[in-house]
Amino acid sequence: MRFHVKGDTSAGIFAEMLLKIGDRNFPSLEGEITIPSNLCTVVSSLAELTSRIYPDIINIKMKLFKWLCERAILTPKNDKAAEINEILLKAFNEKAVE
Repeated sequence: MRFHVKGDTSAGIFAEMLLKIGDRNFPSLEGEITIPSNLCTVVSSLAELTSRIYPDIINIKMKLFKWLCERAILTPKNDKAAEINEILLKAFNEKAVE
C-alpha cells in the first residue's frame, strides 16, 4: 500500500498501527480490534463514507482534477467497489451514455 499524507503527523502512527495489525501484534478482543478515534472517523453506511470522501461530488465539473486525485476509497472486495461506484454515479444528474 502506498499513500501520500502531506505532512500529517498522525500518518506515522497510523502506518505503525497498520503494520501491527498485519503482524497480529495489535491488541484485540475476541478477534476484533478497536482503532483509536483520533485516527479515523467511523461511519455507519457506504453512502455516508462516500459523502465524506467526495463531498459535493454533484458539482464535479466545477472542481479541479486535483480534487479528485486527492481522494480514494480502498476496499478489498470487488462487490463493495461496485456498490461504492453505484452510489457515486447516482449522485450525477447526467444521462448515461452507452
